[in-house]
Amino acid sequence: MRFENQVVLITGGASGIGRETSRRFAEEGANVLVVDKDENLGIKAVEEIIGSKYCLNNRLTFVRADVSKDQDVLCLAQKVKERYGVVDVLVNNAGVNLNEDGILEHSMKEFEETFQINLFGYIRCIRAFLSGMIYKKRGVIVNIASTMGLRGAEHSIAYTLTKGSVITLTQSLALAHAKDNVRVNAVAPGLIKTPATEGWISKQKNPAEAKGIPLGRVGLPRDVAEAILFLSSIESAYITGVVLLVDGGLTLGE
Repeated sequence: MRFENQVVLITGGASGIGRETSRRFAEEGANVLVVDKDENLGIKAVEEIIGSKYCLNNRLTFVRADVSKDQDVLCLAQKVKERYGVVDVLVNNAGVNLNEDGILEHSMKEFEETFQINLFGYIRCIRAFLSGMIYKKRGVIVNIASTMGLRGAEHSIAYTLTKGSVITLTQSLALAHAKDNVRVNAVAPGLIKTPATEGWISKQKNPAEAKGIPLGRVGLPRDVAEAILFLSSIESAYITGVVLLVDGGLTLGE
């Protein structure tokens, strides 16, 4: 198992991409910390992952935390330190898209809330766990970005801005901490079937065709999870600062 006894922390881990990533790390032997602000959903996710026939590892722990709140992340970091010491892999996944319209339809409150979770939430968690990685001279950070952060969009302006910032944050940290043997990469999903996208997908006769996806299907959380595990594993030991597209070729046609 690739992550035997490693400590992996995943924010937004109770549903969608985060939940599938939690499950895959658990299957690969990791001690998984599933972090989410939705306590009921988080507990349910952990129970179901532990109960699945492919998961031989019951070392999953749910920790309630809202990454948009300084105190929540500080408490999270203290709990992790007391139980595990340091984190080997940090997956920054928690995110929201509060408004899918243009800039004039966004309120400043929506901008602020989106940035607090999608960007500052990542920064809070990095600041909380990076020092332990530097001390150990080993660590991996994977930030979940988006194809929208690469090319911009006419809609979902706040979300797009934060995802573009996540990409430059990733590249900057990769440069700054290569000397510490801390690798920092990003995964940029395209259209993935999650609770956040199921509404739009269900309204389309052929969602892959509507989006112009060359591979001809909508992505699944598993597709993104496998990319995250790759970037967290020894197989990618010489990779840092990259943005790995998981989009079925979507950006090729744009």
